[in-house]
Amino acid sequence: MISHTDRTDAANRVAQTLASALRSRLAQPGTTGLVVSGGSTPQQTIKLLSQQELDWSRVAIALTDERCVPPDHADSNTRMVLELTAGTPANSARFVDLASTEFDEFPRPAATLIGMGTDGHFASLFPDAANLADALHLTTAARSVRITTTASPYERISQTLATLIDTDHLLLLAFGADKQALLKDPGELPVAALLHQTRTPIAIHWAP
Repeated sequence: MISHTDRTDAANRVAQTLASALRSRLAQPGTTGLVVSGGSTPQQTIKLLSQQELDWSRVAIALTDERCVPPDHADSNTRMVLELTAGTPANSARFVDLASTEFDEFPRPAATLIGMGTDGHFASLFPDAANLADALHLTTAARSVRITTTASPYERISQTLATLIDTDHLLLLAFGADKQALLKDPGELPVAALLHQTRTPIAIHWAP
């Protein structure tokens, strides 16, 4: 776990790490992917990253998860990302909807930024989801799953664990003492599967 003095410092460090990962992949021919989480935690990071001068036209962006609401809905993660990137160099990136067939051909991400809740969920893989075990199974062929949870009034769609960790760089950004304690001792909560998998190293960035 990399501890930062404050959330702005964490956001800057993570944004620079994501930009470096994208530059490395963009130095090669073809397109690359970038996966980011929704919610309030990554907003400053996404805003800082979107201002980087990169060949964004060769980048496809997808979310770790989304609520099943229209893209212009107030609770839409899609709306959040599009608003944060509007008017920035990242505006030329291609946004890919998790529910679309286009996501089946999503390029392997240069980096994936994951968030976590105080209940131990990551993406939309909640503890009470009936299909949680399938979504966490590392051999599943499914790239995404529909999730129903009492924590949300909306059905959700989430990338599976196997899909999320299929990336060059895997990062988790978390804020607050409660999340720090949970990361140190996740027990059997969903995030434990992410932290304990050995397929892709994970860099955890935390700030108070």
